[in-house]
Amino acid sequence: MKKLLVPTDFSPNAKNALEYAIQIAQRTGAEIHIIHTFQALQPTGALVNMDRVLREDGEAQMRSWLNNVNFSVPVTTKVLSGTLTNIAKSYTRSEGIDLIVMGTQGASGVKEIFLGSHASAMISKTEVPLLAIPNNYQYQDIEEVVLAVDSEAFDNETVLEPLRALLKHFTAKLKVLHLEHEEIGAGVDPSLAAPLRGLDYSFHQLNDFRDINTAINDFVESGEANMLCMIRRKHSFFSQIFHVSATRREVFNSPVPLLILHAS
Repeated sequence: MKKLLVPTDFSPNAKNALEYAIQIAQRTGAEIHIIHTFQALQPTGALVNMDRVLREDGEAQMRSWLNNVNFSVPVTTKVLSGTLTNIAKSYTRSEGIDLIVMGTQGASGVKEIFLGSHASAMISKTEVPLLAIPNNYQYQDIEEVVLAVDSEAFDNETVLEPLRALLKHFTAKLKVLHLEHEEIGAGVDPSLAAPLRGLDYSFHQLNDFRDINTAINDFVESGEANMLCMIRRKHSFFSQIFHVSATRREVFNSPVPLLILHAS
């Protein structure tokens, strides 16, 4: 894990994500890339210099936002024109980013949204692992990680490499949580053994539950885990819980940072 990307809108939640990224970078020896994106109107007439104005304003905000941050790792900052998802997609490829660390949007009305519109879009549009930090989350060292799995097969042994790296550098314990449900499927696919090879982990299974979100969160909190890891596959049941409902504006929520890995 050599390069971490932290998108920012200069909010306190983004600052929490940055502080978390700094802790990871210190443990792994990674460098941090911080990007802020903006969108200017079409440059016509008096608006011809709007792109330059917005860029300079973003750079000034970046300097102010980072004024009191204590960096003990290499850092690169960029203010770029375009949508966050498009910029992040191209930036992760061109710079060889290993992990995106970003905050979430917090609350909408009375319902807590863990993955806001930006985070949800990043999950679906980029292929890089993403670590989503809950709103107002106070950093804790990673001591125990819960890996929630369904009954889908693992078609790539390297899918857990980012998780392996974090477990190694933080000397953390791993709990593999298998949820068995009529909508998810029954049994654990034997292919799970390959990506778990060499890891020190304990296996746990939940059969009797009504709501997947509640079941996972209860397990995470009962064991005082510091991180939850899930694998996104395009057509699996778990992939559905990352989808933002246009009417309810509610998606999967977690009390701890959520590491989302992408299956090939």
